[in-house]
Amino acid sequence: MHELSLVEALFAELKEAAVLHNGRRISRVLVKIGPFSGVVVDSFSFAFDVLKKDEKLLKQARLEIIRPSAMMRCSLCGREVEVSATGADSPGCSFLPGLWSRDIKCRACGNGALYPLRGMR
Repeated sequence: MHELSLVEALFAELKEAAVLHNGRRISRVLVKIGPFSGVVVDSFSFAFDVLKKDEKLLKQARLEIIRPSAMMRCSLCGREVEVSATGADSPGCSFLPGLWSRDIKCRACGNGALYPLRGMR
């Protein structure tokens, strides 16, 4: 579960920022997690809730996660296909969140060799 180490690294950065800005507490943490990031959102959220209990600065912090859509480009024709965190936003695409799938196809040419432009983080 690498989400635990991600949250630990996030907390280290948040504590550093709080010291830099003379912060006494952090009340809200906003994180973007793309569908190709390899991060399991539920595990990240769970790790956040468990670890914040031991951090005075973050004890009352509320985690907000934004799940932006991914953008992929066809390697054959160059068309861009937007894919949401929960599935395809457009007809002709099928996507399992967080997994590479042979079912992702270009709407224009049917090619299955698409590569991500955004949504990796």
